[in-house]
Amino acid sequence: MRVHRRHQLHPELRADLEALVQNNFLGANTGSAYSTNGGEKSTSQFPHSDHIVYRDNIFQRGTNRKGSAYGPVTAFNSNGPGNQWINNKW
Repeated sequence: MRVHRRHQLHPELRADLEALVQNNFLGANTGSAYSTNGGEKSTSQFPHSDHIVYRDNIFQRGTNRKGSAYGPVTAFNSNGPGNQWINNKW
């Protein structure tokens, strides 16, 4: 299992954003807004992420019980084509 503080996907960087985030321990960090960013951004040149898969990851809750300042994930569109959130746990 790899240890990562956070995964951030940025749609400004490419139009065909695809990612598999699997078998990670995302450590708590209250200095970050969120533990991970799923890549959606309405004001971006490429506003929608697709084929973003989070599978079998563990999010550490930390001292504030949210993992990061506001929570574990932002900008993840569970209805996007190919996007999946599977078996992720606190």
